[in-house]
Amino acid sequence: MPPIRVKFIGALKEAVGREFVEVEAEDWIEALKIVRGVHPRLSNVISDSGEPRPGYMVFVDGVDYRIAERGIAKEVVVLPIVHGGVFGG
Repeated sequence: MPPIRVKFIGALKEAVGREFVEVEAEDWIEALKIVRGVHPRLSNVISDSGEPRPGYMVFVDGVDYRIAERGIAKEVVVLPIVHGGVFGG
């Protein structure tokens, strides 16, 4: 299975310390769960179920996660709805 790239936009890059990470996962939801586990500051961004918390959006290969099919993806982008400022995690 190819790695899934999880990309962070805005202040989330600072929280993670890089623009993206690549993880081996069965699907994009599992990839988000893995990233959350590796970066505990993201627990206020990504829920236990792998979905974004209020105030954040996730796009799976360019498609809003709410209408994206669960499965393998090349890229998952996580971004705050409100841009600017400092990450408060």
